Amino acid sequence: MNPRHLLLLAPLVFTPFLPRVARAQDEAEQEAREEAFAELLTNARLTGIFTDDSRPELQPQRDSYTITKAECLEDGMWRIESLIEYGENKVKVPLFIRVKWAGDTPVMTLDNLEVPGLGTFTCRILFHGRAYAGLWRGSGHGGAMSGVIEPLEADKSAK
Repeated sequence: MNPRHLLLLAPLVFTPFLPRVARAQDEAEQEAREEAFAELLTNARLTGIFTDDSRPELQPQRDSYTITKAECLEDGMWRIESLIEYGENKVKVPLFIRVKWAGDTPVMTLDNLEVPGLGTFTCRILFHGRAYAGLWRGSGHGGAMSGVIEPLEADKSAK
């Protein structure tokens, strides 16, 4: 048999393995993205502003979300242990939030999620670098939000 004929058979032999190799590479890349996102959010403070479309005369209000731990569970669900602060309110609560991916960009997706002490919310929050932005809706009002993600300072009293 002519060696060139063997080359013609190569695609038939190796092609069935290519999708598995590509899938494994995609899974490894996704796992790396998830690890980086968990690291970004763990022991971090999201500080920014939000608007309220039910009170358009108001200037954007400041808000802050402290995340002590973020971990990917399964099927796109994440456990976000957080301290939510807005105005005079501070609520510590674990949230179970779906994170979807637009390519390499994580998007927190809440659909009628009840946040104890605060109400029920629907929102889409996109994260890019050390910034976030999104739209939110609560009972009878909603708006936009944006801000920055900063690592929490280490507890100095532990030294």
